[in-house]
Amino acid sequence: MRTEDIINMIRSGETVNVEFKKKFVKDLARDVCAFLNTDGGCVLIGIDDDGRIVGTGGKEDQRISDVLLGIKPSSNFDIGKTMIDEKAIFWVCCKRSSKMHSFGNIAYIRIGKNNRPLDTEELLELASESLFLFFDQMPSIVPRVRISKELVIKYLEEKSAKRGTRAKETYEENLKSSKITSSIKDHSVLTNGGLLFFTEDPQYELPQSSVRLVWFEDQEMRSFKADIEFNGSLWKIVDDIQEYLNHNLKKIGGMYRGWKREDLMEYPMDALREAVINSVIHRNYIDSGQIQIFIFPERLEISNPGSFPPGINIESPEHKPRNPLLCQYMYDIGYVERYGVGLNRIIKSCKEHPLVDVEFNISSYRTKVIFRKSKGKELDDVDSRIISYLSTIGNAKSEDIVTEIGMSKRSVITRLNHLITLGLVDKKGKGRGTIYLPLK
Repeated sequence: MRTEDIINMIRSGETVNVEFKKKFVKDLARDVCAFLNTDGGCVLIGIDDDGRIVGTGGKEDQRISDVLLGIKPSSNFDIGKTMIDEKAIFWVCCKRSSKMHSFGNIAYIRIGKNNRPLDTEELLELASESLFLFFDQMPSIVPRVRISKELVIKYLEEKSAKRGTRAKETYEENLKSSKITSSIKDHSVLTNGGLLFFTEDPQYELPQSSVRLVWFEDQEMRSFKADIEFNGSLWKIVDDIQEYLNHNLKKIGGMYRGWKREDLMEYPMDALREAVINSVIHRNYIDSGQIQIFIFPERLEISNPGSFPPGINIESPEHKPRNPLLCQYMYDIGYVERYGVGLNRIIKSCKEHPLVDVEFNISSYRTKVIFRKSKGKELDDVDSRIISYLSTIGNAKSEDIVTEIGMSKRSVITRLNHLITLGLVDKKGKGRGTIYLPLK
Protein backbone atom coordinates (compact mmCIF):
# COMPACT_ATOMS: atom_id res chain seq x y z
CA MET A 1 0.00 0.00 0.00
CA ARG A 2 1.30 3.47 -0.86
CA THR A 3 2.11 5.99 1.86
CA GLU A 4 -0.40 8.36 0.25
CA ASP A 5 -3.15 5.80 0.78
CA ILE A 6 -2.25 5.47 4.46
CA ILE A 7 -2.31 9.27 4.90
CA ASN A 8 -5.73 9.49 3.24
CA MET A 9 -7.10 6.83 5.60
CA ILE A 10 -5.72 8.69 8.62
CA ARG A 11 -7.32 11.93 7.44
CA SER A 12 -10.69 10.22 6.95
CA GLY A 13 -10.64 8.77 10.47
CA GLU A 14 -11.90 5.45 11.75
CA THR A 15 -14.71 3.90 9.71
CA VAL A 16 -16.44 0.56 9.28
CA ASN A 17 -13.36 -0.49 7.26
CA VAL A 18 -10.53 1.29 9.13
CA GLU A 19 -9.36 0.81 12.74
CA PHE A 20 -6.60 2.79 14.53
CA LYS A 21 -4.29 1.27 17.16
CA LYS A 22 -1.95 3.48 19.21
CA LYS A 23 0.41 0.54 19.75
CA PHE A 24 0.62 -3.16 19.16
CA VAL A 25 -2.04 -5.07 21.14
CA LYS A 26 -3.13 -8.65 20.73
CA ASP A 27 -6.77 -7.71 20.16
CA LEU A 28 -5.87 -6.34 16.73
CA ALA A 29 -6.54 -9.94 15.62
CA ARG A 30 -10.14 -9.41 16.76
CA ASP A 31 -10.40 -6.42 14.40
CA VAL A 32 -8.94 -8.39 11.51
CA CYS A 33 -11.29 -11.31 12.25
CA ALA A 34 -14.27 -8.91 12.15
CA PHE A 35 -13.08 -7.45 8.84
CA LEU A 36 -12.76 -10.95 7.35
CA ASN A 37 -16.35 -11.77 8.35
CA THR A 38 -17.80 -8.48 7.12
CA ASP A 39 -16.49 -6.38 4.23
CA GLY A 40 -12.73 -6.35 4.74
CA GLY A 41 -10.65 -3.45 6.06
CA CYS A 42 -7.35 -2.22 7.48
CA VAL A 43 -5.85 -1.86 10.97
CA LEU A 44 -3.27 0.96 11.26
CA ILE A 45 -0.83 0.58 14.18
CA GLY A 46 0.86 3.73 15.46
CA ILE A 47 -2.21 6.01 15.15
CA ASP A 48 -4.17 7.09 18.23
CA ASP A 49 -7.96 7.33 18.41
CA ASP A 50 -7.90 10.99 17.38
CA GLY A 51 -5.93 10.24 14.24
CA ARG A 52 -2.59 11.58 15.54
CA ILE A 53 0.52 9.85 14.22
CA VAL A 54 2.39 8.55 17.28
CA GLY A 55 4.42 5.78 15.66
CA THR A 56 5.35 2.44 17.11
CA GLY A 57 8.35 0.17 17.53
CA GLY A 58 10.14 -0.58 14.32
CA LYS A 59 10.18 -4.37 14.74
CA GLU A 60 6.51 -5.33 15.07
CA ASP A 61 6.35 -7.52 11.95
CA GLN A 62 6.82 -10.82 13.72
CA ARG A 63 4.52 -9.98 16.64
CA ILE A 64 1.74 -9.06 14.21
CA SER A 65 2.25 -12.28 12.22
CA ASP A 66 2.24 -14.34 15.41
CA VAL A 67 -1.00 -12.91 16.79
CA LEU A 68 -2.78 -13.35 13.44
CA LEU A 69 -2.06 -17.08 13.67
CA GLY A 70 -4.83 -17.15 16.29
CA ILE A 71 -7.46 -16.50 13.60
CA LYS A 72 -9.09 -19.76 12.53
CA PRO A 73 -9.23 -20.85 9.80
CA SER A 74 -6.16 -19.03 8.51
CA SER A 75 -6.52 -16.46 5.78
CA ASN A 76 -4.49 -14.10 3.61
CA PHE A 77 -3.38 -10.77 5.07
CA ASP A 78 -1.48 -7.86 3.62
CA ILE A 79 1.04 -6.67 6.24
CA GLY A 80 3.29 -3.69 5.71
CA LYS A 81 5.26 -0.82 7.20
CA THR A 82 5.69 2.81 6.16
CA MET A 83 7.37 5.89 7.61
CA ILE A 84 5.40 9.09 8.14
CA ASP A 85 7.09 12.08 9.78
CA GLU A 86 9.96 9.72 10.67
CA LYS A 87 7.55 7.53 12.65
CA ALA A 88 6.95 3.85 11.90
CA ILE A 89 3.36 2.92 10.98
CA PHE A 90 2.37 -0.71 10.51
CA TRP A 91 -0.75 -1.82 8.73
CA VAL A 92 -2.71 -5.06 8.30
CA CYS A 93 -5.31 -5.23 5.54
CA CYS A 94 -7.63 -8.02 4.40
CA LYS A 95 -10.53 -8.61 2.04
CA ARG A 96 -13.86 -10.08 2.95
CA SER A 97 -13.43 -13.84 3.22
CA SER A 98 -15.64 -16.55 1.76
CA LYS A 99 -15.18 -18.47 5.04
CA MET A 100 -16.33 -17.82 8.58
CA HIS A 101 -13.44 -16.92 10.91
CA SER A 102 -13.02 -16.85 14.68
CA PHE A 103 -10.44 -15.60 17.15
CA GLY A 104 -10.29 -17.24 20.55
CA ASN A 105 -13.20 -19.47 19.46
CA ILE A 106 -15.42 -16.41 18.95
CA ALA A 107 -16.56 -15.11 15.56
CA TYR A 108 -16.73 -11.32 15.24
CA ILE A 109 -18.33 -8.94 12.77
CA ARG A 110 -17.83 -5.22 12.20
CA ILE A 111 -20.74 -2.93 13.08
CA GLY A 112 -19.91 0.71 12.38
CA LYS A 113 -16.61 1.43 14.13
CA ASN A 114 -16.97 -1.44 16.60
CA ASN A 115 -16.56 -5.20 16.65
CA ARG A 116 -19.25 -7.46 18.00
CA PRO A 117 -19.31 -11.21 18.67
CA LEU A 118 -21.93 -13.12 16.73
CA ASP A 119 -24.84 -14.72 18.56
CA THR A 120 -26.10 -18.20 17.64
CA GLU A 121 -28.61 -17.02 15.04
CA GLU A 122 -26.04 -14.77 13.39
CA LEU A 123 -23.51 -17.61 13.34
CA LEU A 124 -26.01 -19.78 11.49
CA GLU A 125 -26.77 -16.96 9.06
CA LEU A 126 -23.10 -16.37 8.33
CA ALA A 127 -22.53 -20.11 7.98
CA SER A 128 -25.37 -20.23 5.47
CA GLU A 129 -23.90 -17.29 3.54
CA SER A 130 -20.56 -19.12 3.44
CA LEU A 131 -22.26 -22.39 2.38
CA PHE A 132 -21.01 -24.20 5.49
CA LEU A 133 -24.51 -25.54 6.05
CA PHE A 134 -27.58 -25.98 3.87
CA PHE A 135 -30.75 -24.82 5.53
CA ASP A 136 -33.08 -26.77 3.26
CA GLN A 137 -31.42 -30.10 4.13
CA MET A 138 -31.64 -29.54 7.89
CA PRO A 139 -34.48 -31.26 9.79
CA SER A 140 -37.25 -28.96 10.96
CA ILE A 141 -39.35 -29.43 14.09
CA VAL A 142 -42.47 -29.99 11.99
CA PRO A 143 -43.92 -33.53 12.15
CA ARG A 144 -44.45 -35.33 8.86
CA VAL A 145 -48.24 -35.32 9.33
CA ARG A 146 -48.14 -31.74 8.02
CA ILE A 147 -47.13 -32.96 4.54
CA SER A 148 -49.65 -32.30 1.80
CA LYS A 149 -49.90 -35.69 0.09
CA GLU A 150 -51.59 -33.92 -2.81
CA LEU A 151 -48.51 -31.72 -3.35
CA VAL A 152 -46.16 -34.72 -3.15
CA ILE A 153 -48.17 -36.66 -5.74
CA LYS A 154 -48.38 -33.59 -7.99
CA TYR A 155 -44.60 -33.17 -7.71
CA LEU A 156 -43.92 -36.82 -8.57
CA GLU A 157 -46.27 -36.68 -11.57
CA GLU A 158 -44.71 -33.49 -12.92
CA LYS A 159 -41.21 -34.82 -12.31
CA SER A 160 -42.07 -37.93 -14.31
CA ALA A 161 -43.58 -35.85 -17.14
CA LYS A 162 -40.76 -33.30 -17.29
CA ARG A 163 -37.71 -35.46 -16.57
CA GLY A 164 -38.85 -38.94 -17.46
CA THR A 165 -38.01 -40.36 -14.04
CA ARG A 166 -40.18 -43.00 -12.43
CA ALA A 167 -41.33 -42.62 -8.86
CA LYS A 168 -40.31 -45.15 -6.20
CA GLU A 169 -42.60 -48.06 -5.40
CA THR A 170 -44.06 -46.68 -2.20
CA TYR A 171 -45.02 -43.26 -0.87
CA GLU A 172 -42.55 -43.67 2.02
CA GLU A 173 -39.67 -44.44 -0.32
CA ASN A 174 -40.39 -41.27 -2.29
CA LEU A 175 -40.39 -39.14 0.86
CA LYS A 176 -36.99 -40.46 1.89
CA SER A 177 -35.32 -40.51 -1.53
CA SER A 178 -36.43 -36.93 -2.23
CA LYS A 179 -35.27 -35.84 1.24
CA ILE A 180 -38.70 -34.49 2.06
CA THR A 181 -38.47 -36.10 5.50
CA SER A 182 -35.74 -36.68 8.05
CA SER A 183 -35.51 -38.06 11.59
CA ILE A 184 -34.87 -36.56 15.00
CA LYS A 185 -34.53 -39.14 17.77
CA ASP A 186 -36.62 -41.70 15.88
CA HIS A 187 -39.33 -39.11 15.14
CA SER A 188 -40.14 -38.48 11.48
CA VAL A 189 -40.06 -34.78 10.66
CA LEU A 190 -39.93 -32.65 7.56
CA THR A 191 -36.69 -31.24 6.26
CA ASN A 192 -36.84 -27.46 5.87
CA GLY A 193 -36.93 -28.01 2.11
CA GLY A 194 -39.83 -30.42 2.52
CA LEU A 195 -41.62 -27.90 4.72
CA LEU A 196 -41.22 -25.10 2.17
CA PHE A 197 -42.19 -27.18 -0.85
CA PHE A 198 -44.72 -29.75 0.33
CA THR A 199 -46.93 -28.06 2.94
CA GLU A 200 -49.80 -25.65 2.34
CA ASP A 201 -48.70 -23.09 4.96
CA PRO A 202 -44.93 -23.12 5.61
CA GLN A 203 -45.23 -19.47 6.71
CA TYR A 204 -46.66 -20.66 10.04
CA GLU A 205 -43.17 -21.86 11.05
CA LEU A 206 -41.14 -19.74 8.60
CA PRO A 207 -42.89 -16.36 8.22
CA GLN A 208 -39.89 -15.08 6.27
CA SER A 209 -40.80 -17.45 3.42
CA SER A 210 -43.67 -15.22 2.28
CA VAL A 211 -43.09 -12.72 -0.52
CA ARG A 212 -44.27 -9.12 -0.26
CA LEU A 213 -45.18 -7.06 -3.32
CA VAL A 214 -45.75 -3.30 -3.05
CA TRP A 215 -46.77 -1.23 -6.09
CA PHE A 216 -45.86 2.40 -5.50
CA GLU A 217 -47.51 5.27 -7.34
CA ASP A 218 -44.43 7.51 -7.12
CA GLN A 219 -40.66 7.26 -6.86
CA GLU A 220 -40.62 8.57 -3.28
CA MET A 221 -42.73 5.64 -1.92
CA ARG A 222 -45.27 8.08 -0.46
CA SER A 223 -48.34 6.26 -1.77
CA PHE A 224 -49.08 2.84 -3.20
CA LYS A 225 -51.88 1.15 -5.08
CA ALA A 226 -51.18 -2.43 -3.99
CA ASP A 227 -49.59 -4.16 -0.99
CA ILE A 228 -49.82 -7.94 -1.27
CA GLU A 229 -48.29 -10.84 0.64
CA PHE A 230 -47.95 -14.13 -1.22
CA ASN A 231 -48.11 -17.27 0.90
CA GLY A 232 -48.21 -21.02 0.48
CA SER A 233 -45.74 -23.56 -0.88
CA LEU A 234 -42.85 -22.05 -2.82
CA TRP A 235 -44.05 -23.21 -6.22
CA LYS A 236 -47.54 -21.83 -5.49
CA ILE A 237 -45.95 -18.49 -4.59
CA VAL A 238 -44.05 -18.43 -7.90
CA ASP A 239 -47.23 -19.23 -9.87
CA ASP A 240 -49.31 -16.64 -7.98
CA ILE A 241 -46.75 -13.89 -8.54
CA GLN A 242 -46.53 -14.72 -12.25
CA GLU A 243 -50.32 -14.64 -12.58
CA TYR A 244 -50.52 -11.29 -10.77
CA LEU A 245 -47.82 -9.66 -12.91
CA ASN A 246 -49.29 -11.04 -16.14
CA HIS A 247 -52.68 -9.63 -15.22
CA ASN A 248 -51.55 -6.21 -13.96
CA LEU A 249 -48.50 -5.17 -15.98
CA LYS A 250 -49.21 -3.33 -19.22
CA LYS A 251 -49.31 -5.03 -22.59
CA ILE A 252 -47.69 -2.56 -25.00
CA GLY A 253 -47.78 -4.51 -28.25
CA GLY A 254 -46.46 -7.66 -29.86
CA MET A 255 -43.18 -9.03 -31.12
CA TYR A 256 -42.10 -12.10 -33.05
CA ARG A 257 -39.80 -14.88 -31.92
CA GLY A 258 -39.17 -16.72 -35.15
CA TRP A 259 -42.63 -17.37 -36.63
CA LYS A 260 -44.44 -17.05 -33.33
CA ARG A 261 -45.95 -13.76 -32.26
CA GLU A 262 -45.87 -13.00 -28.53
CA ASP A 263 -47.36 -10.22 -26.46
CA LEU A 264 -44.90 -7.48 -25.59
CA MET A 265 -45.28 -6.49 -21.95
CA GLU A 266 -43.76 -3.42 -20.32
CA TYR A 267 -41.27 -5.80 -18.63
CA PRO A 268 -39.88 -9.08 -20.04
CA MET A 269 -42.04 -11.66 -18.30
CA ASP A 270 -39.65 -14.60 -18.67
CA ALA A 271 -36.90 -12.53 -17.01
CA LEU A 272 -39.23 -11.58 -14.15
CA ARG A 273 -40.20 -15.21 -13.61
CA GLU A 274 -36.55 -16.28 -13.62
CA ALA A 275 -35.68 -13.56 -11.09
CA VAL A 276 -38.57 -14.56 -8.81
CA ILE A 277 -37.58 -18.25 -8.93
CA ASN A 278 -33.95 -17.35 -8.23
CA SER A 279 -34.94 -15.25 -5.23
CA VAL A 280 -37.05 -18.08 -3.81
CA ILE A 281 -34.51 -20.89 -4.21
CA HIS A 282 -31.28 -18.96 -3.55
CA ARG A 283 -32.27 -16.72 -0.65
CA ASN A 284 -30.88 -17.17 2.85
CA TYR A 285 -33.79 -18.61 4.86
CA ILE A 286 -31.96 -18.23 8.17
CA ASP A 287 -32.27 -14.46 7.67
CA SER A 288 -35.64 -13.28 9.02
CA GLY A 289 -36.17 -10.81 6.16
CA GLN A 290 -38.70 -11.27 3.36
CA ILE A 291 -38.29 -11.34 -0.38
CA GLN A 292 -39.56 -7.96 -1.60
CA ILE A 293 -40.94 -6.99 -4.99
CA PHE A 294 -41.23 -3.22 -5.35
CA ILE A 295 -42.83 -1.71 -8.46
CA PHE A 296 -42.19 1.97 -9.22
CA PRO A 297 -43.27 4.07 -12.23
CA GLU A 298 -39.90 3.53 -13.93
CA ARG A 299 -38.51 0.30 -12.46
CA LEU A 300 -39.32 -3.03 -10.83
CA GLU A 301 -37.08 -4.42 -8.07
CA ILE A 302 -36.82 -7.96 -6.70
CA SER A 303 -34.63 -8.29 -3.61
CA ASN A 304 -33.94 -11.19 -1.31
CA PRO A 305 -31.90 -11.88 1.84
CA GLY A 306 -28.57 -13.47 0.98
CA SER A 307 -25.66 -12.42 -1.20
CA PHE A 308 -24.11 -14.36 -4.06
CA PRO A 309 -22.26 -17.47 -2.81
CA PRO A 310 -18.49 -17.08 -2.37
CA GLY A 311 -16.66 -17.00 -5.69
CA ILE A 312 -19.80 -16.34 -7.74
CA ASN A 313 -20.48 -13.09 -9.59
CA ILE A 314 -22.42 -11.83 -12.59
CA GLU A 315 -19.50 -12.55 -14.92
CA SER A 316 -19.12 -16.17 -13.75
CA PRO A 317 -22.57 -17.43 -12.72
CA GLU A 318 -21.72 -21.07 -12.07
CA HIS A 319 -24.12 -23.29 -10.17
CA LYS A 320 -23.31 -23.15 -6.46
CA PRO A 321 -26.67 -23.35 -4.66
CA ARG A 322 -27.34 -22.18 -1.15
CA ASN A 323 -30.42 -24.44 -1.08
CA PRO A 324 -29.62 -27.52 -3.21
CA LEU A 325 -32.86 -29.32 -2.32
CA LEU A 326 -35.03 -26.41 -3.44
CA CYS A 327 -33.01 -26.11 -6.65
CA GLN A 328 -33.52 -29.82 -7.32
CA TYR A 329 -37.26 -29.66 -6.67
CA MET A 330 -37.67 -26.69 -9.04
CA TYR A 331 -35.60 -28.46 -11.70
CA ASP A 332 -37.58 -31.68 -11.30
CA ILE A 333 -40.90 -29.96 -12.09
CA GLY A 334 -39.51 -27.91 -14.98
CA TYR A 335 -39.46 -24.47 -13.34
CA VAL A 336 -35.76 -24.19 -14.16
CA GLU A 337 -34.21 -25.95 -17.12
CA ARG A 338 -30.47 -26.00 -16.50
CA TYR A 339 -28.35 -25.10 -13.53
CA GLY A 340 -26.30 -21.93 -13.65
CA VAL A 341 -28.02 -20.25 -16.64
CA GLY A 342 -30.69 -18.18 -14.86
CA LEU A 343 -28.69 -14.94 -14.73
CA ASN A 344 -27.73 -15.20 -18.39
CA ARG A 345 -31.37 -15.76 -19.34
CA ILE A 346 -32.39 -12.64 -17.43
CA ILE A 347 -29.69 -10.56 -19.13
CA LYS A 348 -30.55 -11.96 -22.58
CA SER A 349 -34.28 -11.30 -22.17
CA CYS A 350 -33.67 -7.70 -21.16
CA LYS A 351 -31.32 -7.13 -24.10
CA GLU A 352 -34.09 -8.32 -26.43
CA HIS A 353 -36.70 -6.06 -24.81
CA PRO A 354 -36.93 -2.60 -26.39
CA LEU A 355 -37.68 -0.72 -23.17
CA VAL A 356 -35.92 -2.41 -20.25
CA ASP A 357 -32.37 -2.83 -18.95
CA VAL A 358 -31.36 -4.91 -15.95
CA GLU A 359 -28.82 -4.31 -13.20
CA PHE A 360 -27.73 -6.34 -10.20
CA ASN A 361 -27.04 -4.81 -6.81
CA ILE A 362 -25.13 -7.29 -4.62
CA SER A 363 -24.32 -6.40 -0.99
CA SER A 364 -22.93 -8.54 1.82
CA TYR A 365 -26.29 -9.94 2.89
CA ARG A 366 -28.81 -9.01 0.20
CA THR A 367 -29.27 -9.39 -3.56
CA LYS A 368 -31.37 -7.01 -5.64
CA VAL A 369 -32.32 -7.31 -9.31
CA ILE A 370 -33.52 -4.02 -10.84
CA PHE A 371 -35.47 -3.93 -14.10
CA ARG A 372 -35.31 -0.33 -15.26
CA LYS A 373 -37.19 1.41 -18.07
CA SER A 374 -34.15 3.13 -19.45
CA LYS A 375 -34.61 3.27 -23.20
CA GLY A 376 -37.37 5.86 -23.40
CA LYS A 377 -40.33 7.30 -21.59
CA GLU A 378 -43.15 5.02 -20.61
CA LEU A 379 -45.60 4.51 -23.43
CA ASP A 380 -48.90 6.30 -22.99
CA ASP A 381 -52.35 5.11 -24.08
CA VAL A 382 -52.02 6.61 -27.58
CA ASP A 383 -48.73 4.78 -28.20
CA SER A 384 -50.31 1.55 -26.98
CA ARG A 385 -53.34 2.07 -29.26
CA ILE A 386 -51.05 2.55 -32.29
CA ILE A 387 -49.11 -0.62 -31.52
CA SER A 388 -52.30 -2.58 -30.84
CA TYR A 389 -53.85 -1.37 -34.11
CA LEU A 390 -50.77 -2.36 -36.14
CA SER A 391 -50.59 -5.72 -34.39
CA THR A 392 -54.24 -6.40 -35.24
CA ILE A 393 -54.19 -5.55 -38.96
CA GLY A 394 -50.53 -6.36 -39.69
CA ASN A 395 -49.52 -3.06 -41.35
CA ALA A 396 -50.97 0.35 -42.15
CA LYS A 397 -50.24 3.66 -43.83
CA SER A 398 -50.00 6.80 -41.72
CA GLU A 399 -53.37 7.97 -43.11
CA ASP A 400 -55.05 4.83 -41.78
CA ILE A 401 -53.51 5.38 -38.35
CA VAL A 402 -54.64 9.03 -38.35
CA THR A 403 -58.21 7.89 -38.99
CA GLU A 404 -58.03 5.19 -36.32
CA ILE A 405 -56.40 7.32 -33.61
CA GLY A 406 -58.07 10.64 -34.39
CA MET A 407 -54.97 12.84 -34.25
CA SER A 408 -53.23 15.10 -36.75
CA LYS A 409 -50.89 13.50 -39.26
CA ARG A 410 -47.91 15.41 -37.82
CA SER A 411 -48.64 14.09 -34.31
CA VAL A 412 -49.05 10.54 -35.58
CA ILE A 413 -45.79 10.67 -37.57
CA THR A 414 -43.95 12.00 -34.47
CA ARG A 415 -45.25 9.11 -32.40
CA LEU A 416 -44.45 6.56 -35.10
CA ASN A 417 -40.86 7.82 -35.32
CA HIS A 418 -40.57 7.50 -31.53
CA LEU A 419 -41.88 3.94 -31.64
CA ILE A 420 -39.42 3.13 -34.43
CA THR A 421 -36.59 4.47 -32.26
CA LEU A 422 -37.73 2.23 -29.41
CA GLY A 423 -37.75 -0.77 -31.73
CA LEU A 424 -41.49 -1.36 -31.43
CA VAL A 425 -42.50 -0.40 -34.98
CA ASP A 426 -40.87 -0.99 -38.35
CA LYS A 427 -41.12 1.24 -41.45
CA LYS A 428 -41.17 -0.02 -45.04
CA GLY A 429 -41.25 1.83 -48.35
CA LYS A 430 -41.00 5.50 -49.27
CA GLY A 431 -43.30 8.43 -49.89
CA ARG A 432 -46.97 7.58 -50.43
CA GLY A 433 -46.15 3.87 -50.33
CA THR A 434 -44.76 3.99 -46.78
CA ILE A 435 -46.30 1.46 -44.43
CA TYR A 436 -45.76 0.78 -40.72
CA LEU A 437 -45.58 -2.68 -39.18
CA PRO A 438 -45.34 -4.06 -35.64
CA LEU A 439 -41.83 -5.18 -34.70
CA LYS A 440 -40.79 -8.53 -36.12
